[in-house]
Amino acid sequence: MLLLAFMVAGLSYFLRYLAVPYVVNTLVLIALLSFLSALVCRIHLRYCFISVVLGGMIYGVMESAMLPIVMKVLQIPFEELIVGPWFNLVTFIPILIIAMLMLGCIIKKGLVLYDFGSEINEA
Repeated sequence: MLLLAFMVAGLSYFLRYLAVPYVVNTLVLIALLSFLSALVCRIHLRYCFISVVLGGMIYGVMESAMLPIVMKVLQIPFEELIVGPWFNLVTFIPILIIAMLMLGCIIKKGLVLYDFGSEINEA
């Protein structure tokens, strides 16, 4: 998994500097992460794609809910996020902590967002 994280981080670093709209940037990263996950973890591409999209949606909702609160508490203006990339890391730390707490609760409770086992058993 660490190898996968480094691969995607490296690719996203170089992809960021390409002159493409952010939507294309995001779609390419979703496709790359899905493909690399399937390749490295030897999981069916469809399952990787579903997992990547669901994870991205959950993170996006959580970030859009938490970012204004974090920025208000830390008194960071929105313009600083654009100018200073280090502020992105500062505002990410509280969101990461909440995400880790949510993940711990999900694992502890055994919650399942999508059961791939039912599709495997039908095939």
